[in-house]
Amino acid sequence: MNHPNTLTIHEISETDGRCFIATEFIEGHTLRGRLQSGLDIDEALDIAVQVASALVAAHRVNIVHRDIKPENIMIRGDDGLVKVLDFGLAKVSVPGVVSIDKEAETRMRANTAPGIVMGTVAYMSPEQARGDAVDERTDIWSLGVVLYEMVAGCTPFVAGTSNEILSAILSKEPPPPLARYSRQVPERLEEIVEKALTKNRDERYQTSKDLLIDLKRLKQSLELKAGIERSTPSEQYGVRPSGGQSSDVTSLPKDRTPNTQAASSAEYIVNQVKSHKRGVMLTFAVLLAAVVIGAINYGWRLKHTAAAAQPEIKSLAVLPLKSLDAGENYPGVGIADAVIRRISQTGQLTVRPTSAVLKYLKEDTDSLTAARQLNADAVLEGSVQRSGDRLRVSVNLLRSSDGASLWADNFDMTASDIFVIEDKVAQQVASRLQLRLDSAQQAALNRSYPTSPIAYESYIKGIFSLDERGYGEEAMPQMQTTIDFLKKAIEADPNYALAHAQLAFGYVWTALFIEPADPKWADLAREQIKQSQELGPKLAETHLAHAMLLWSAYEGYQNDAAIRELLLAKQLNPNSGHGELAALYGHIGLEDQASRELQRALEVDPTSQSLKDLKIILPYLRGDADAWFAERRKPVGGFAYFDPWYYLRKGLLDEAQKAIDERLPKAPQDAYDFFMRQALLLALKGDFREAEARVPGIIAKIQLNDFSRHHSTYDAACVYALSGKSEEAVKWPKETA
Repeated sequence: MNHPNTLTIHEISETDGRCFIATEFIEGHTLRGRLQSGLDIDEALDIAVQVASALVAAHRVNIVHRDIKPENIMIRGDDGLVKVLDFGLAKVSVPGVVSIDKEAETRMRANTAPGIVMGTVAYMSPEQARGDAVDERTDIWSLGVVLYEMVAGCTPFVAGTSNEILSAILSKEPPPPLARYSRQVPERLEEIVEKALTKNRDERYQTSKDLLIDLKRLKQSLELKAGIERSTPSEQYGVRPSGGQSSDVTSLPKDRTPNTQAASSAEYIVNQVKSHKRGVMLTFAVLLAAVVIGAINYGWRLKHTAAAAQPEIKSLAVLPLKSLDAGENYPGVGIADAVIRRISQTGQLTVRPTSAVLKYLKEDTDSLTAARQLNADAVLEGSVQRSGDRLRVSVNLLRSSDGASLWADNFDMTASDIFVIEDKVAQQVASRLQLRLDSAQQAALNRSYPTSPIAYESYIKGIFSLDERGYGEEAMPQMQTTIDFLKKAIEADPNYALAHAQLAFGYVWTALFIEPADPKWADLAREQIKQSQELGPKLAETHLAHAMLLWSAYEGYQNDAAIRELLLAKQLNPNSGHGELAALYGHIGLEDQASRELQRALEVDPTSQSLKDLKIILPYLRGDADAWFAERRKPVGGFAYFDPWYYLRKGLLDEAQKAIDERLPKAPQDAYDFFMRQALLLALKGDFREAEARVPGIIAKIQLNDFSRHHSTYDAACVYALSGKSEEAVKWPKETA
C-alpha cells in the first residue's frame, strides 16, 4: 500500500539478529500535540478528509488499521500534509468473512486493568471492545471519535476508569458537539459524526469512501460560504465603480445609427436604471447576509476558542504504574519515581512527591479520583507487564478537569532498557505539558542515572520500604529491610550515587528517631553522604540527608549549615526541602520564612500528614496559643500532650491542672514533654522548689541525641526563669543550641 497520507515504509529487514523497519522521516507534530492549542472547524475537516483518504486506500486492499487516534496522526510542518502512522496493529481482513478478532480481545484485556485509562480504549469501536468481528467500519468509528475530539476538545466517552469508558462505549450515546460545546457547529457535521459513531455498525457508514465523500462535500460547502463572505458585492454582481472610461451607461453598440442609437439609448438607460435598482437591492441583501454570516462565524469562533481553551496545567501527579502480572510491582514504582524526579528538577511544574503517590499502589483508586485527592491538574497513569526479559509499558497523561488524554503511548523493550523508557516518558510529559526549559533545565531532564537493572530493582525496593519508616525501636526491623535493599543496590553498582544518598537518609533517620543511643548510625550516615557527594554532587537527596544530620546533636545543631544544605537541595530540585526548611526556620524564630516555606511545601504535597501537623507545630514554637488552638481544632494530627501547654500559655492554671490530671494516668513513661508541663505548672503556681527538683530527673531520662530533647530543655529554662535564676535558665538551652 502506498498513499500520500500514509507513512512510507522503505525497508523491513534484520541486522545483527534484530529486526527493524525503515520509514520516511516526517518533520512535524502529532494531532495530539496540535489539539492542545485548539482547532477550528476548517482545520478539523481538512485533517479528517486526509485521514479518511488514507483509510480508503488501506480499506481498498482490505487492511484495517484498528488504532486510529491522535497519537497515530501526524501533521507535516511545512505544508500541513497529514500522515497516518503505526499500522502495527493492522490486520488484513477477508471481505465477506466474519471472524472473531481475538487479537483485539487480547489487546483490550491487556490494556484495561482496573483504574487504568488507556488512550486506545477511548477510540475503540463497540465491536472492538467486545472482541467481535472487525472490519473497516471499526476504523470509521475511531475516526468519528477523533473528529468529535477535534471539534469538542475531548473524546465523547469520558470516565474515570477504562472499564467505565468501555461500558459507556457499549451502552451510552455520545453527547452531541452542537448541544454541549457550541451552537455554531454545522448541522451537517453533527450528522456525519453521529452516523460515524452509531453503535450498530450496520447503521454506520458502511465504507470509508462514503464517509470521505460526505466530509469533502461539507468542506466544499463551508469553503464556498467563506468565499462569499470574503468577496466584495461589486465583484459578485458586475457593478463597476464610476469614473472609468468603460462605463456601460455611455458605451453604445457601434452598429446602430444615430437615430436608433438615441431611441435605444433611452431604452438602454431605463433598463440600466432598473438593473441598477435590482443590483442595489441585491447588494444590500448580500451585505446583510454577509454581516449575519460574519457575526455567526465570529460568535462560533469565540465560543469554540473558549471551549477549546483549557486551564493551564501547573501541577502533576505521577502514579505508580500498575502491574498486569501477579506479584511485586517494583518496575512501575521505579518508572514513576524516575519521572517524578526528572520533571521536578526542571522547576517548571509542581510535581507530587513519590511519598504522596505510593499509597495508590495498594489502593484500587482510579487515576482521576487520585488526581482530585492530590489536587493535581494532570495525572500520569499506566501499566507494566513483564514477559520473560521484556517489558510492555503503557502510559497515559490525563487532564484532571475533564479526563481528556493529552498523550498516550506504549513501549515494548527489554527489561534492561527501562532507563530508556524513563527518559522517553519524562521527555514526552515535559513536551505535552509545554514546559519551557532553558539549557540547564533541559540538562536536568536528560540527566540519567545509569545502573544495572539488578541494582535498580534493589534500589526501588529500598525506597519503597523507606517510605514506610517509623519511630522508636519497634521501627528497626522495617528500617533494616530498607538498609539491606539499598546496600544490595550499591553492591551491584558501587557508583550508584542515588542509592548512596538514600542509604545516608536511612542511616540519619535511624540515628535520630529509632536508635539515638547508638552513635554508629551517625558515623555510617557521614560515610554515605561523603560517597554520594563524590559520585553525584548534584543530587538534592544528598543535601537533604546532610541537612538532617547537621541539625542534630551529632553535629552540634549547626542551624546555619543545615539551612545552606536545604537551600542547595531546593536549587537542584525546586520541589524539595520546603517542609524541612519550614520546621528549621520555625525552631530558630524566623517565623515569616517558616510560614512561606510551609505554604510552598503544602502546594507540592497537599496530602502530607506531617506537613499538616507542622501547621500545628509552628504556632507552638512561636508561643502563639490562639493560632495553635485554631489549628488544633481542625481534624489533623495528634499532639494531645500539648493541650496543657495551651492553658499554661494563656495563664489558665486551673484548666491546665485539670488537663494534666486527666492525662496523667494514661501518660507513657517516656512522655517527657508532658512531665515537664507539670514542673512548669508548679513554677507558675509559685512552687519553685518542687518545680526545680523535678527538672534534672526528667532531663536525665532523655537521651542526649533524642531529636525532641530541645523542647524539654526549653521548658526547663522557663522553670528557672520564673524562679528568677537567670544563669541557670540560660544554661539549659545551650545544651541544644
